[in-house]
This record gives sequence, C-alpha cells and structure tokens, in this order.
Amino acid sequence: MMEIGIQLYSYSGTELSFEEKLRHAAQAGYSGVEFAGDYGGMTAPELRSRLQSLGLWTRSAHVGLDRIGPELPFLAELGVRYVICPYCVFPDMDAVRRVAQRLNTLGEYAKQYGIRTGFHNHIDEFYKLDGTYILDHLLALTDPALVSFQLDCGWAACAGVSPEAYLAEHAGRFFSIHIKENLGRAVPCAARKKEDPFVTSEGRVLSKEEADARGETIRHANVKMGTGNVDWRAVAAAALRQNPDTVFIVERESAYAETAKAVCIAEDVAWLKKNL
Repeated sequence: MMEIGIQLYSYSGTELSFEEKLRHAAQAGYSGVEFAGDYGGMTAPELRSRLQSLGLWTRSAHVGLDRIGPELPFLAELGVRYVICPYCVFPDMDAVRRVAQRLNTLGEYAKQYGIRTGFHNHIDEFYKLDGTYILDHLLALTDPALVSFQLDCGWAACAGVSPEAYLAEHAGRFFSIHIKENLGRAVPCAARKKEDPFVTSEGRVLSKEEADARGETIRHANVKMGTGNVDWRAVAAAALRQNPDTVFIVERESAYAETAKAVCIAEDVAWLKKNL
C-alpha cells in the first residue's frame, strides 16, 4: 500500500498542540510527516525518537530560503533528506535567476549533510516570463544533481496545468508531490505589490471583479478528496513513472462543508488509501 505523509502546515487554524498534531496524524493513518518550521521545541534526537514511537517517518521539510542553511544540521540529525523552499516572489527573470542560483549554492552546501534542496510551487509559478512558465525556468536553471522539486498538484490544476503531463514532461526532477484536492481555475498572474493590478501572462490587466473572483477561487479551492479537478490515480502513476521513490504528501489549506479541519485531514488519507 502506498505510504502517505501529511504536511504539518495542514493543521494551521486548529487548536491542536504540536504533540496532538503528531498523534492525530498517526491515528488517522498517515505514515509520515513533513515539517513546516515548527519542531515542538524538541531537540532533533528527541523529535526523531517521538516520531519513531508513533510509527512516523520524516523525509522532507519546508523552510524559508533564508533559513535553509542554518537549519541543515538540525534537519540532518532529524533524518530529513529534502529541504524545500515553499514560496518565493518572482517579479522578473532576475529574481528567478537569483533564486535558482541560491538553490544551487545551498544544494552544494547541503551535500555534506546528505540533503538536497528543492522548491514547491503555487499557482503563480505558472505565470509566463519570456514566454515560459516560471517553474520551467527554475527547473532549467537548477542543477538536477543538487536541486529537486515538489509539485503541488492541486495548485498546478487550479492554474490550468495537468499535473500528470507536467510530471511526464520533467521526469526525474520531482522527488515528491503534494496531494491537494482543488476545484476551480485561477489564472496565474505576475508577482505584485498590494496596490498593483493583477496582470496575466498575456499582459491583460484583470478587472476588480475578475481579481476578486480569482481571490475567492483560491481561498475556497481546497475541497473534499474525490470531488475536485485532479485525477489522482493518473497523477500517482505519472509520479511513480518519473521517480519510483516519489514521496506522497497531503497538504490541506482549508476545511470544507462545516467540517472540522482535523476531520478533513483524516478523511483525506482514508479516501486516498481506498482509491489509490
């Protein structure tokens, strides 16, 4: 049976303590956890021991680009093998090149810890700069021997990109996928300041009504597993074809239908175990 982990960011907005999040993940049927900056105030040996006692593995962590270097010793001792930058802003190609170079430099440094650096997408990495997706630029500008990627399939689908086709196109570059059941479409837009308009890859400025609708779509995109716009069987097959060791991680942004978020998280893994 496929092993599935949970991104601990998924518990944001709940009242669960760090310990309760770990216990809930194990009891719900997850096999592992992906960290998002909170380690419960434990030392690496303490946290590793606690995970082992709960039967949970950890293979990856989300860490801001400026924090990756300082956190590598702790994460290596914890057993993490992939340290992923979860988000960056890309106003132009210079920014893309800077992030790519930083990922390469950190990837070289991380080799001594047995760790690879990586990047996780949202919708706007499918905005086109110079006629090419930002994510494509990052893939082309980073060293495959040093930098891996994590495809958030829900955000890709929300941007109108087929996750399975994208995995096939860039076979071997993705160590992991984020399983996020999304519904609806939101056009990728250029990086912007708060007061700036939303601009599409084609240079069209969204009206206020279009921008507001885009925001609503993104805020309410995360729906119940099995009710969205992703073919998860096809995605899982594509992920494993491009990398037989693909790490599958659920990330839940929000609850649905008046259901408590922790319940949604448990229902996610139950659906996946039944249907994949």
